[in-house]
Amino acid sequence: MIRLMSRLLPLVVVVILAGVLISANIPVTRVYLDGQDNVLGAQTAKGNPKIATEGGKPGFISNKDGAISAFPLKVDPKTGNLTVTTPKGEKVVTVLPDAAIQNMLASKVMSYVTSVPAKGELASTDKLVTLTQKDGVLVYEIDGVRVHKLLGLIPLKSKVKAFVSAENGQVVKTEQSVLGKILNRIAP
Repeated sequence: MIRLMSRLLPLVVVVILAGVLISANIPVTRVYLDGQDNVLGAQTAKGNPKIATEGGKPGFISNKDGAISAFPLKVDPKTGNLTVTTPKGEKVVTVLPDAAIQNMLASKVMSYVTSVPAKGELASTDKLVTLTQKDGVLVYEIDGVRVHKLLGLIPLKSKVKAFVSAENGQVVKTEQSVLGKILNRIAP
């Protein structure tokens, strides 16, 4: 019996490790609210955004954070409102990137943000995200990492992609690997 178990143990370990490695690359999606309703407690940024370009793509900076967009941008000089022209019409951005990032970090979806690579004026930002449209909602696509503590001691990291509404700051959707979902359950 002991001889049989000593032969099966390495095989079981290899199967478990292969499953963990394979599941780390399978994205899992979590859907939240629709991103269009008002949310109590959502932070909004103060100050006017500054428009900049990055490799032909428009972008803007708000405080120390910024966003790159595939859509044309304009700032109303009188009101300071940022307007994005999407295929479905013009939309006003009420939550700027710095506030969206803070709302997302406060909801503990991820531990820290990994910025989109940039050059020029947008490279000076602390965190750079992408402004896009998803399911008719203007959202910031934020890439980051969530740090899990296995047994309260061992730090494990998993990649997370969050979509935060530019209209009200709420997290609309997240995507992460199966391993990340498992770690959310066993090592919050």
